[in-house]
Amino acid sequence: MGTLKERILQFVRDNPGASFVHLCRALPECAGDLALSPIASPLIAFWFTSAEAADAIRELVRDEKLHLEITTRLVYEIDGASGRDQALNLPRVKGAYQYSRIHWLPVLLCEGPPQFGKALPQ
Repeated sequence: MGTLKERILQFVRDNPGASFVHLCRALPECAGDLALSPIASPLIAFWFTSAEAADAIRELVRDEKLHLEITTRLVYEIDGASGRDQALNLPRVKGAYQYSRIHWLPVLLCEGPPQFGKALPQ
């Protein structure tokens, strides 16, 4: 089976441009209550995951095996997200602002290093 990190990477290889809701449904051990956020912006949440999944995803991004690309709420709804999912109940990120409370930024998990103009800063 491999480590969670290896399973996440394989999932993204098999499902390019996967949403976090898709990942958490395929690998239930990734689901959790920890807001996965960029280090520089702790009030922006990509999704709510387990601590182990958050660590694995951060390592994969740091090692440039994965990168994140901004998407729309519609992608998450198509993938099956609903009002039960914490992120959908948060206000959505509208731009590069200093937020005073947590906001959601919908992203896709993509394989490989970031591509200029597409990927988010870490």
